[in-house]
Amino acid sequence: MKIDMHCHTAEGSIDARVGIVDYVTELINKGVDGMLVTDHNSYKGYEHWQRIKDELGDIGHFTVLKGIEYDTRNGGHIIIILPDTIKGADVMKARLIGIRGLSVVHLEKIVHSIGGILGPAHPYDTGYYAFMNTHFGKLHPEFLEKFDFIESYNSVAKHSANESAHELALRLDKPQTAGTDTHRPEVIGTSWTEFPCSIRCNDDLIDAIKDPTRAKRPSVPYELFTNMHRDRGRIVEHLGIAGYWLYNRAEVLYHGFGRFRHRKARN
Repeated sequence: MKIDMHCHTAEGSIDARVGIVDYVTELINKGVDGMLVTDHNSYKGYEHWQRIKDELGDIGHFTVLKGIEYDTRNGGHIIIILPDTIKGADVMKARLIGIRGLSVVHLEKIVHSIGGILGPAHPYDTGYYAFMNTHFGKLHPEFLEKFDFIESYNSVAKHSANESAHELALRLDKPQTAGTDTHRPEVIGTSWTEFPCSIRCNDDLIDAIKDPTRAKRPSVPYELFTNMHRDRGRIVEHLGIAGYWLYNRAEVLYHGFGRFRHRKARN
C-alpha cells in the first residue's frame, strides 16, 4: 500500500496551495493509496476532510490519515501520529500538542505516553526546522534513539539531505518513511512510503511502523523533484525559512500571552 507520509493542505497550513479534495483526487489519479495529513501545528486540514468527505461519493480504497507536523522549540519539525481513540487523562495530554513551542523532550514524552509515534521530518535539510541542524540535535544525538521512524526521503529536500537521512536510519536501524511535503500541486505524487499491509486507520499505521517484520520502503517514482530548493535560489530560500520562523515565534508568544491572561483572570 502506497502512502504519502508528509502532506500539507490549504485548509490547515498557511503556506500550502492545494486543498485537500484536490490533493486526494490527484493522488488517486497517480495510483497512490493514501495520505497522512501533516499540516503545520494544526489538524484543520484533516478536520475539513472529515466534514466534507461524504459529499465526494466513492473514493474506493483511498485512506486519509490524521497526523501533524509539529514545530518544536528546540528540535525542529517532528511528524506525530496518535492513536485513533484517546481516552481519560490522555485526552488532556493530546490537547497539549495544540500548544506551540513545546520542547522535543516534552513532546516525545507526551506522544509515547499516549501510545503515539513520532519522527523527525527532513532531519538534515536546510534551516532551523531540521533536527540535525538544531543546537539540541547537535548536542544530543543520542535522542535520535527515541524516535520511532526517520523521514529518509522528502520530495522537496536537498538530495544530500535525503542521503544523510537514509544513512542515519540505517545506522539506527529505524523504519524509514517517504513523503512529498507538498505545498504546491506539481509535487503531488512524487514520493510515497510503501507498506506490505492494508492500512485503514492510524492504529494500523502505528502497528505497521512498530512491527519490524513489516518492511517500510520509501519509494520515488521519478527523480524530477528530488531538489525543489534549487529552483528558488539561496536568498529566497533563506528568506522563506526566516519568515516561517518569525511566524511560528509570533504564534507562540500570542498563545502564551493568551494563557497568561486567562490564568490572571481566574485568579
